[in-house]
Amino acid sequence: MSGSTARTELVGTDLSLETATWNTDDPWAPPRPGFVGRLHLGHETDVIDPVPVSFVVDGVTVAPRVLSHRWDPDFTETVYGLTDSLRVAERKGVRGRVLCADWHFLGSGNVRVIATVPPMLRARVTTISLYAELSADIPVRATRLEPVEAPGVLRFRFALGDGEPVGDLDALPFRDWFARHAPRLHTGSKELAEVYEYRWFVVYRNLRRPFLWFQDHPMPGELFFEGPVSNWFTAPIGLSFPLQLREARWMRSPRGVQDTLNAWTANAGALRSYAADPLTPAIEFAEHHPLDLGAARDAALEYVLGRGRSARIAGGGMDAFPVTVGSWVNGTEYAPDFFAEVGWDHKRSEMFIAPPQLPRAGEPDSRQADVLTRLSRVDTNVWHWAIVKALGGPDLRTDLARLHLHDGVFRSVGTAPVTNVLNFEAALPFLYADFGPRERAALARAIDDWTAPKGLYSTSPDCPAFSTENAFRGYQYPCCWNGPVWNYATSWVLHALGAVASRTKEEPLRARFARAWTQWTASHLTLGYPMVIEHFHPETGRPYRLLPDYFHSAWLDTFFRHVVMEPLVDTGPLLLEGVPWKESEISVERGVTGALG
Repeated sequence: MSGSTARTELVGTDLSLETATWNTDDPWAPPRPGFVGRLHLGHETDVIDPVPVSFVVDGVTVAPRVLSHRWDPDFTETVYGLTDSLRVAERKGVRGRVLCADWHFLGSGNVRVIATVPPMLRARVTTISLYAELSADIPVRATRLEPVEAPGVLRFRFALGDGEPVGDLDALPFRDWFARHAPRLHTGSKELAEVYEYRWFVVYRNLRRPFLWFQDHPMPGELFFEGPVSNWFTAPIGLSFPLQLREARWMRSPRGVQDTLNAWTANAGALRSYAADPLTPAIEFAEHHPLDLGAARDAALEYVLGRGRSARIAGGGMDAFPVTVGSWVNGTEYAPDFFAEVGWDHKRSEMFIAPPQLPRAGEPDSRQADVLTRLSRVDTNVWHWAIVKALGGPDLRTDLARLHLHDGVFRSVGTAPVTNVLNFEAALPFLYADFGPRERAALARAIDDWTAPKGLYSTSPDCPAFSTENAFRGYQYPCCWNGPVWNYATSWVLHALGAVASRTKEEPLRARFARAWTQWTASHLTLGYPMVIEHFHPETGRPYRLLPDYFHSAWLDTFFRHVVMEPLVDTGPLLLEGVPWKESEISVERGVTGALG
């Protein structure tokens, strides 16, 4: 099997069966009959293979042999050989809260399908987070399976909850969602069309309603999840929420935005533990779609003043920046300057240690031993600057430059204790300001330094901690951003680069955006079928581990802003219909040169 046929999971929004293996050489579990894989009810749970099936032909249990397999966002189709004279085409998918399977038996023989149906599902959330205490007892209902004489058809439905076991496999929930929510793209590029549809699938797949299954869930409503497959955060998370808001900006009928913003406002889960700025993209979103911002503004003010956020982000205010204490949350493992931090055991993330009693740290760039550093970070301070500005406070741009601008580039740690720590953070200030020609030229040079054959390095190769092998000091650390391409970082670099290039019209910035965006778009097809994961090798394009359809980057927003609206990339002729703009929808056509058609 190759290409898109390799995928085996059954995808729904409120219910799915996940079969990713994390083995990037063989990333999907082989097809098996029935409803198999790890059950996701919004979150990953401990339920494995809820309803496997076996086939008995003429009184003998047989071992199915896979003859062919095809995956689609709405279903899988697998042909199994059962005997020399009998095969079965199994089509299955998720329809609402119902798992559906149709078996078409071709050949001859008397067939019994035996489904191992549990009397009830007892599911416990296994995501490493505050959700780990959630559990649910879920009633199930299944249709009866009668023997069938081949050739013949047998249908099976397995409902979770109190609903009827009824579902139509001819219905195509993602296709219908895509037609309803996404502007329609016409393009001569097959690759661009594939990535465009796929990135909408990422949005669709990560809109979850876990409260339907777990009554005590702290977040009601429909929510943006960071990713559907992981033993990590299959959950809403503050780090990626601003990018998810940017993607949702282009939905014709947005979903999930108000509920996730309300969760951030209430400081539910880990949403405000991260240094991030959802307020600025939420305000922009509200220019095009209805959104209640009042409570979010109040919460943002509390956040800026230091209330309702992680103790790892200390200080700040309307006139001053905070500092990051230690590595967690959104600390060292999320930026390649982490090696500059003192006293951090890189083999054991601090997330598993109790937070320090502040202040228990040295000054920025300190070499003190046995303490946690207080590091003033570019990304934390850019988000702080943006939130303060969105709240109507003072513009902290000058203070940001005084603190972080070194030799024309923005750095978190300056020149001590190392001479060069140039990573993706250096682009972030340009998201909101142009600064000077010297700084813009330095940004262009930084993009050149970051450019790898398959994307952008997350830190410059002359950084003392640089590695392409997802490791630090020989330790294979899965959240290492000292060289690997990180889709989150690439997304922010392109947002900032696109913003300043559109404002200034400077050709060096435009050219570098076009090159980096084209590389990033192509990286979605490295495995032979569309896929976005968390991070991958910058020189081969291969994922280090497979977290499929990871939603912590914003490709659609870069496409609409800087390929469609303000064209920085020539993708050939294209037409977009139904693009949401203010109170209406518009159509946009681009010609070969990027001019309006």
